[in-house]
Amino acid sequence: PRRRSFANDAAALSVTAILAAVLAYGLLLVIVNGLGDDDAAPVVLIWSYWALATTALGAPVQQWILRNGVVGVEVRAERAVLARLSALIVLIAVLATMVSSLLDERLFGSSSWVFPFCIGATTLGAWTLGIARGRLAAAGRYYTLAASLPGENLIRLVAALVLVAGGADARGLALVVPGGYVIVFLLRAGARRTREEDSALARGGMLGSLTAIALISQTMFTSVPFVIALGDAPASTVTATFAVLAVARLPHLIASAMSSRVLDSLTRIAIDTPRQLWTTRRLVLLAVPPIAVASGLFGATVGREVVRWVFGLDEAVSRPSAAWVTIGAVVAVGVLLLAMSGVAVGRPGPVIVLSLIH
Repeated sequence: PRRRSFANDAAALSVTAILAAVLAYGLLLVIVNGLGDDDAAPVVLIWSYWALATTALGAPVQQWILRNGVVGVEVRAERAVLARLSALIVLIAVLATMVSSLLDERLFGSSSWVFPFCIGATTLGAWTLGIARGRLAAAGRYYTLAASLPGENLIRLVAALVLVAGGADARGLALVVPGGYVIVFLLRAGARRTREEDSALARGGMLGSLTAIALISQTMFTSVPFVIALGDAPASTVTATFAVLAVARLPHLIASAMSSRVLDSLTRIAIDTPRQLWTTRRLVLLAVPPIAVASGLFGATVGREVVRWVFGLDEAVSRPSAAWVTIGAVVAVGVLLLAMSGVAVGRPGPVIVLSLIH
């Protein structure tokens, strides 16, 4: 792909990521005010799963496709790997639907088929949108990629406003989460340059490692609302916890939005001067611990009260939950940066392990 202005692309991605976050907060306000703290709990659990699926399934495949484009992987080989992995994602979606259906009363306080369906549909939607955005990044269409970030949440917000005005309950509003993925039909990427001899680089092992890394780091804090729900806590506590999670994810949301453009540059650095990547890793390892501690203290004191006031919640989340979520958000950003440097050299798993040992 042709070289572009890093500053312009990064600015577009960061600004639209913030706009996407504002729309997401608007959606949360609509849901909570429209349903109340208790009735909103099933919907925010679906939204929590969206956060996990987006970062653990959508983001890794997006980054993998981008790297394939930068190094010149043959498209047919890439598609063959994606076809096999897509079959696995379908199986995961079915299993996630079945598990959530078995736990529907404990998780959602309802036996409706809608909530387990949303879990499965969100799984498939996150994967499909990740592929579409990866192809946009590989083709150098970062402005279109940037526009898709708020576009996804704008669709959800408009749908939620219409449903609330029509008196819809939690089941109807839960459907807006997977409903945002209809934007994938508006995203089309052009052709990219490839090199037939590099088709072996399209193997799925690196994507598997990247997905496992994202899943572990994201589960650390996106699973908190589910743990609370399974612990038979009041539904309002689930809603309050998610509100803190939504705010704490903002830095990760911006970092994820910029990851494609950053990865593009890191991959070129890895090809030309790979030693420069170690400087980036050292900075990340030095910066994350103090920032995480400070964030945890802020979240457990001021942050949880600010979130309660902004979203009009009946109660604030507990101090331990607020601290855990905010610390996890910072760690997840650090893991994302380390993983990108690993993807740049084609070995995300070993790079993270070696960075921690180093």
